[in-house]
Amino acid sequence: MIGKRIITQEDINIFLNDGLNSPFKIPSKFSAPISLIWEVTGNCNSNCIYCSGSFPKHINEMKKTDKIKLAKEICDMKVFMISLSGGEPLISHDLLELVNIFIENDVSIMICTSGYRINYSIVDALLRLKKVSFNISIDSINDEINDFQRGRVGALKGALNLIEYIRNNELTDTFISIESVATRKNYSGMTDLVEYFSKNCNVNEIRIQPVVTMNKDVVENELEISKEEFKNCMINVKKFIEEYNSVVSEPSEGYICVRFVDQFKMIKNGLETERTWGGIITPQGEFLLSVYLPSNLGSVFELGTFRETWNKKFSDGWKILKKDSNLSNINCVYDLRKLYVDVL
Repeated sequence: MIGKRIITQEDINIFLNDGLNSPFKIPSKFSAPISLIWEVTGNCNSNCIYCSGSFPKHINEMKKTDKIKLAKEICDMKVFMISLSGGEPLISHDLLELVNIFIENDVSIMICTSGYRINYSIVDALLRLKKVSFNISIDSINDEINDFQRGRVGALKGALNLIEYIRNNELTDTFISIESVATRKNYSGMTDLVEYFSKNCNVNEIRIQPVVTMNKDVVENELEISKEEFKNCMINVKKFIEEYNSVVSEPSEGYICVRFVDQFKMIKNGLETERTWGGIITPQGEFLLSVYLPSNLGSVFELGTFRETWNKKFSDGWKILKKDSNLSNINCVYDLRKLYVDVL
């Protein structure tokens, strides 16, 4: 069978453990973020049931001049990588100017998009830059299920059209990742999604994560997934990968990585080590340590500049959040509902 050979997080861990026996010691506090997620706009054409940012929403979005100022400061701080999301970044009038600033300063860029009703002239401009990656949201290869969770008829078609468009118009190989949220409605079909993209050979990575219950809509639409259900999802996907790889001949089409994401891992690491690697910048210009925690740390320009605010406040963000008594009984990703639904 011709297709991409599938690798997993375990394969990556083995490679890293074998290749990186370094005595490097991680500092207790960073003078700048390693990476950032920047929600550049609150506007969005999707209406995902489980959306962590409650997009689309009407907000007091940062002015363009402030966005440009922030982008330049981020570059001056030598941040390695930034993900530009929203909302929907591919309808933001400010996106290209921000991306150009990052590209000129060798900051790696990932565009996080649904692919639904986007501005393709922006996509054309991004592909000409040659250095931009894409993270595209697809929950199921079944359009009825995917479109239900994404809140828009045609959501799957839009996402698949974007992938095809990128491949047909890219000037160099573009990294494309698929972001999938597993719910009670779609978790049994994750093997179909992995099989589809492995055989179509047009994406580089699939990231699968359990839905986080952050609003009553998730509960009312019976999308909540239990720990056991997500475990079964992982078992079934891994079993499929073993069977699939056993019949793939030479992986002439390269490799596709399938990873399961535990959103709580970063929260746990932050609370335990009190080390802040990065964070999320909201469209309003506020700073979050996680999209799954309700607390923000204030404006990125609170102390004059982003650098000053980082040095004097954000770099100690987990120490600040650790004082929140509501986090004391949160032990896994499934407990996060206690911060939202259980308090309503």
